[in-house]
Amino acid sequence: MVTGARLTTSVERCPIVAEKNFVLATREVGYRSLGHAIAELVDNSIQATSRHIQIFLFAGDTEPVFALLDDGRGMDIQTLRTALQFGGTDRFNDRSGLGRFGMGLPSSSMSQARRLEVYSWQRAGHVNHSYLDVDEIVAGRLREIPMTRRTNLPSWMQSKVSHTGTLVVWQRCDKISGDQIATESRRLRTQLGQIFRYFIWEGTHITVNGCRVQGVDPLYCNRRSPLSGATAYGTPLVYKIRLPHNPDKISTVRVRFSELPVAEWQGIPIQEKRRLGIVKGAGVSLVRAHREIAYGWYFLGEKRRENYDDWWRCEISFGPELDEYFHPTHTKQEIHPGAELEAALTPDLEALARTLNFRVRASFSKLRSSRQSATGKLVSTRDKYLPPLREEASSTHIQTRRKTVGRLKYSLSVRPLQEDAFYSVRRENETLELILNKDHAFFELIYAPLCQKNSPQIRAAIDCLLFALLRTEAEATSGVQRYWYNRKRKVWSNILATFLGS
Repeated sequence: MVTGARLTTSVERCPIVAEKNFVLATREVGYRSLGHAIAELVDNSIQATSRHIQIFLFAGDTEPVFALLDDGRGMDIQTLRTALQFGGTDRFNDRSGLGRFGMGLPSSSMSQARRLEVYSWQRAGHVNHSYLDVDEIVAGRLREIPMTRRTNLPSWMQSKVSHTGTLVVWQRCDKISGDQIATESRRLRTQLGQIFRYFIWEGTHITVNGCRVQGVDPLYCNRRSPLSGATAYGTPLVYKIRLPHNPDKISTVRVRFSELPVAEWQGIPIQEKRRLGIVKGAGVSLVRAHREIAYGWYFLGEKRRENYDDWWRCEISFGPELDEYFHPTHTKQEIHPGAELEAALTPDLEALARTLNFRVRASFSKLRSSRQSATGKLVSTRDKYLPPLREEASSTHIQTRRKTVGRLKYSLSVRPLQEDAFYSVRRENETLELILNKDHAFFELIYAPLCQKNSPQIRAAIDCLLFALLRTEAEATSGVQRYWYNRKRKVWSNILATFLGS
């Protein structure tokens, strides 16, 4: 039984696309950010041989206004109307450039704004104009792309145009927050800088509200990127793949990895690491025709993502002729690789990912050992000024195997603990070990950020404070004392976590 649908007779008009619902649904097509939507317009500008692309985002009368101006070759009357169609393109399924389906301009624009206006000219003073308007479509007043008409450019843009070009304007941008324009502009520069990094390095000039967009290398190898210093790991992997519709021809997939400099960058403040894309930046950059179309956890098999994976990167480059293997979405935000491609790439990439993860772990372990041994050596030299521990000191969490002789040694380690306490203590012969619970709020919010700051004096002072707690608990000689220390340590840790908001 069919419900929720009205039966139609064979003579009634039943279009393939229900225009009103289609346009409203398109508004929710799922662009991950404003930058990913604007990237569709930049694609068109680059395809039109533009070398200078100016982007503007500013407050309108009621809602923000967005505009993109380029100096490309411009569009004639028919091309302009076709460009506003969903799927309207004379290059449908083209494999020679950035676009393929003809959905970019209307789909991205409608996802962010309720009105799209396009001005285009192939010689100065001869500007053609057409538009799409969500509200007019929903009201039934706009059933087809309006005929282009000769017009003038908006007054606020006339001084910026070239002899040829295109201006795209989004009015009534109800998906953009008006009070975050400055933040959005900064984010746009970073996002577009990464997506179009190769075009920027090759000479394409992009600005956002007058500020130039720099090419951003997610592998941190290119010296023209705002942050560089990573090193290539190994030589690039090259896979030769036969074209699906022409087996006589072969195309290549190129894969390269990089290692970020742990020793040099681990001391960068956490907020700056987030801004620079180091923290939470683990992943693989997919580059199609020199344009990044996806960034995520691709071709890494059973390797799960960990914090250590922030410290290495991967890039996979391929041409549009291999789309049947990678299956990029029409919004150019992700891929859905086929089983054959997964089988070819995943074993190698997963193995390299595990190797790089191990190398990062070893680097951090070396840094921690160096710092901890320095502080431990410091307090060990000063322990001689304290009364010696009594021989009877023994418990389930402080284990004594023989009588202490000479000076105590101190060590510090970090790992998750089963209990809620911020730390635990352990005695092994002449060594006292302090074990910090990396899952506790104090470690995450205070200890780890302090250790990341490049201040050895502060790190040593915090460690001395913790070693003093360790030494105090080691003084316990009776079951009552040991019980009290164990219980109060957990109570104190829970109170601390509560005060920290965890």
